[in-house]
Amino acid sequence: MRRLTCIWILCCLPLLALAQRETGWQIRGGFGFAGYGSTAEWKFTDFEPNLVLKDDDGAATLHAPIEIRYEVSSRVNLGLDFKVGSYLYDPDSAEGKSNNFIVAGAAVEYNFIDKEDFRWYGGLGFNGSWLELEERYENQGMSKLQVARYSGPGFRMNTGVLIFLSSLVGLNFNLGYDSHSFTLRELEVNGQLQNLEFFEATLDVKGVDGTLGIVLRLQ
Repeated sequence: MRRLTCIWILCCLPLLALAQRETGWQIRGGFGFAGYGSTAEWKFTDFEPNLVLKDDDGAATLHAPIEIRYEVSSRVNLGLDFKVGSYLYDPDSAEGKSNNFIVAGAAVEYNFIDKEDFRWYGGLGFNGSWLELEERYENQGMSKLQVARYSGPGFRMNTGVLIFLSSLVGLNFNLGYDSHSFTLRELEVNGQLQNLEFFEATLDVKGVDGTLGIVLRLQ
């Protein structure tokens, strides 16, 4: 019986070593894209009842994501997400307009498949987002520059794969659901902040977000 027990332990040692593989840090970056359905709402509160205008539309973004992950175990990753980018305009209405956004937040991931050279993971993330919209108008020879600054919370749920080409470098592909709820914080016209006491504006976007990139694995 003792001999059988020793043989069983020896057979299990390779599996135990695999289960306790060395963990470490990951840094991911690359090219990001997204497509959204959007709802913009403007509310004028000095009317009775309030005057509310709505616009349902679509939006697309290009952005540069950076993700930092620490492997708490062979199955669970915790980390931080960052991305910077801009929303794309319809070419017919893009003149005089520009924008940029920043997103920063925390994420958790679970590896459904966990191999040394291949991972399939699912993730959840919560973040804060900041959006600046700039529009320049020309009216009767007079120039008007309007800058609107929005911020608000966001949520992301995604799945992806990591394909490691070596012990250091791999490929990262992921796709998922992404949403942001922006609220107007500041409105500036020709450098002068406007009174928002009787005016409110929100922008909600929900859609699909994806990344094509690389991952660096640091032990």
